[in-house]
Amino acid sequence: MERLHLEKVKELRVREQETVARIKDKERQVEGVAYEHRQKVMKDEEMLRYKEAEVKKTMEMELLLVKQERDKTKSLQEEYEKKLVEMSNIRLRLEKDMAEELQQFKSNY
Repeated sequence: MERLHLEKVKELRVREQETVARIKDKERQVEGVAYEHRQKVMKDEEMLRYKEAEVKKTMEMELLLVKQERDKTKSLQEEYEKKLVEMSNIRLRLEKDMAEELQQFKSNY
């Protein structure tokens, strides 16, 4: 009877060890899957940060280009307006000179 009891205890210990081994194996598998998942999440987050940085950089460059174009357009407009004033002054001066020459011509004849 004692021998039968010892064999059952031995058999239970073997089954217990096998169960513990299966549990540890499953834990390793779960840890491996969890590790891979964490790595993927970290990689995805890194890619997202990289893309956000690229978008931000692109937007800043585009805003800078728009500002430069706006400044250039404003400068050209100011230059154009100055030229118009200058042309108007030249026209007035020429009209005045022609009127004086006409008056002088009339007075000579």
